[in-house]
Amino acid sequence: MTIRISNLNELSVNLAQVDLLPVVDVSAAETKRIQIGNLINIGISGAPSGFIDLSKLNQNSAAKLSNNVLANAGVSSGTYGAADTVAQFIVNDKGIVTSATGVPIEINATAVTGLAPVATSGTYASLSGTPTLGTLSSQDADNISVSGGTIDNVALSGVTIIASGGTITGITDLAIADGGTGASNASDARDNLGLTIGSGVQAYSSILSGVSEQFTTADTLIYSSASGVVDSAPFTSLGRSIVSGSTASGVRSTLGLGSIAT
Repeated sequence: MTIRISNLNELSVNLAQVDLLPVVDVSAAETKRIQIGNLINIGISGAPSGFIDLSKLNQNSAAKLSNNVLANAGVSSGTYGAADTVAQFIVNDKGIVTSATGVPIEINATAVTGLAPVATSGTYASLSGTPTLGTLSSQDADNISVSGGTIDNVALSGVTIIASGGTITGITDLAIADGGTGASNASDARDNLGLTIGSGVQAYSSILSGVSEQFTTADTLIYSSASGVVDSAPFTSLGRSIVSGSTASGVRSTLGLGSIAT
């Protein structure tokens, strides 16, 4: 019985790889059967180069070409390029990346312009073509002079500071060991230095000041002529001899009176 293909029921859905198709084997001059899966494999492997139009493939399909179908390009997966490197890729004529590396970023110093020169020896002032940065920038680190300016929040160590005609304000109390008083006011400074008035030292006295003023002339006797008044009188060697007598007879002897009083 002869059955025409056109008379067979069409299989439009649920097509499986194990389903069979009739195929005419020309070399054997007979009709044979073949599974659909084998037909697809034979067709793809036997297709000439460029026969398959890849643009016809559905790129949105979940069943794309598997990894084992694509040849290994020899490029490791990862991120190329960083803060100090730039990514460099090599692509062949098929559009496939064959090499990916990170190349260090190197800039030739002669290619950079517009920057101030950097001193590697000597002083900044010895450079030519430098911008104007003020007098402080061109001074030696061991000898800096500031005139008419303000220095804020600067830590100084191992240096000598000479202040002339200026004002130092807002600093931490300078310790006694560093040549200061450890205080911010006169009263605390005297206390820290052991000069507390009334205990460490005597307070100012106009009477004592008056006494000191009388010691400007030799052979002078200081006495109080009135309350709170200091005065002086000549006090010769004879007067001192009379006063120094320990007995009445001694004083009479100093005056040459002999025993006149007796």
